[in-house]
Amino acid sequence: MDTTHLQSTKHLLLDYLIEKGYKDDSLWMTRKCLKLAIEEGHKPEICSYEDFYGYAAQQFTYQPGEPRYKKLKSYIGLLWNFDINGKYPQGVAVGFMAGPSKYESLSNEFKEIIDNHSVIRKVEGKTNKTIYTEYRAALNFFLFMQDSGANALTDIEPRMICGFFHDGNEVIRRGSYCHLIKMVLGTVVDKYREQAMRIIRLLPKIREPRKLFDYLLPEESRKVYDCLKNEQSSLSHMERAMGWILYFVGLRGTDIASLGMQNIDWKHESIHLVQSKTGVPLNLPLNAAMGNSLFDYITVERPSVDSEKIFLHATHPHTDFQEIGSIINKVFDAAGVRTQGRARGVRVMRHHLVTSLLVKGTDCATVSSIVGHKHEESLHPYVDTDIEHLKACAISIERYPVDNRVFAI
Repeated sequence: MDTTHLQSTKHLLLDYLIEKGYKDDSLWMTRKCLKLAIEEGHKPEICSYEDFYGYAAQQFTYQPGEPRYKKLKSYIGLLWNFDINGKYPQGVAVGFMAGPSKYESLSNEFKEIIDNHSVIRKVEGKTNKTIYTEYRAALNFFLFMQDSGANALTDIEPRMICGFFHDGNEVIRRGSYCHLIKMVLGTVVDKYREQAMRIIRLLPKIREPRKLFDYLLPEESRKVYDCLKNEQSSLSHMERAMGWILYFVGLRGTDIASLGMQNIDWKHESIHLVQSKTGVPLNLPLNAAMGNSLFDYITVERPSVDSEKIFLHATHPHTDFQEIGSIINKVFDAAGVRTQGRARGVRVMRHHLVTSLLVKGTDCATVSSIVGHKHEESLHPYVDTDIEHLKACAISIERYPVDNRVFAI
């Protein structure tokens, strides 16, 4: 998706929104969508604003059925109407994604496969997010097959599958996409056994790149800790409470936003919840720092409204607070951490917790239970950032003399 025009005119859109008196939350979300569109809209899998809507929902961990998932569509539609149609928002629906959906464009057989997949995966107990992610992958795969001339599984040829993953110059979809398509085709093996298995075998084996997770350096961690501990800092009670939760137990942003009064067991000093990403129950200790800051927020700062959610917007109508990333950025600002660059946000705090536990020698099973991973293998990328233990694995080269000129290069 070409975002060149959007990048050069974004200031006009933001100036207009400010002039028209849009609220801070709306401006913040618009900037967030703009930033993601400009920085990542060029990716091969994003060919349109419709694709970007699905991509943004995944990046923000918004799930179908959530109010914020539907609200995200209005923000993406605002960008679409401004960028494509050259129109400023007027407070009315802009018709974004109002035409025939991609699903409706599918052949009957492909529709049947996708429908069957949704039913079976729900019966298997998979989360809405998992089902939707697989659905989107299969939808794009089948649409590409149709554009290539295939309207049924029997019509799909190896060259079509190759074209879906490789544009002739480079790989445009990774191995994770193959896995998603396999999950969908696996649900129809009983009916389309020969053809489904044939396509699964034809899917390319693409090696996934290993990414290093960013984490806080020891001095950065100390600054954040000292800032949260200092009650004279500029942080509000809500900001301090969320900061402690992220620092000590590394909850995902969606789970913090979903916390309700019923999730806090004050008597036994614990937090009980079902994770939004995995659907797996999670039990965590509620230490003094987290408990005291939560109590202060609830009794002093939280709006007195009838809501089970703990964190609410301070302004009327006091809706559920979802923008957890903005809170941790305020904590970083108050602590003077990463003010000139490098990654910030909820994930950095979560990665910091995992990395610090691994460095201290905590066993993987315990770490996984704290952060709510379903599989211990999810910890592998974090091990790559454990510099101290990696140093212990280094092999000495004393037995293999190296000319000093090598080190002078």
